[in-house]
Formats: sequence, structure tokens, C-alpha cells
Amino acid sequence: MTDLSGNVLKTFSDYSEDPDLQFSLVELMPGSSWHGKSLAELRLPSGMATALILRRKEKLIPHGETILQAQSTLVFVDSGSLR
Repeated sequence: MTDLSGNVLKTFSDYSEDPDLQFSLVELMPGSSWHGKSLAELRLPSGMATALILRRKEKLIPHGETILQAQSTLVFVDSGSLR
């Protein structure tokens, strides 16, 4: 989700006024088929990106090589403008 012409100083609250933007939380449970896979392996739908991973007390900025672990919470963002 890189837009070189965009304002990189935006925060989540800046996007909260965008009616097309939706955030989703997914908690990975033990035994999940996603456990041990990289984000790149998930093949998310067009327009969907992983915005943040919450792992215990850590907040991780995800990238394609991030390995998913059970008991992590993934924050996804989906926007019609990303499609």
C-alpha cells in the first residue's frame, strides 16, 4: 500500500471519515491454517491490505515476508479506492 504521491502523515483517524474504507480484525487461533505462513502467501483479495499486526504487547508493521503466528490479531483495511 505505497502511494508515493500521497500524504504519508495520515493516521487511522484520518481515514475514519472515508466511507469506502473498512477495517477488520482477525484473531489467529491455535491450529489456524495461516499460522507459520507469510503475509504474501495469504493472497488477499484485491483492495485489501494488512495494516497492523498485534502480537502479545507488540505492534508490528507488516510486510509480505512477515510470518503469521497464532494468538496474533491482524488488522485489515479494505477500500474501494485501492481496487
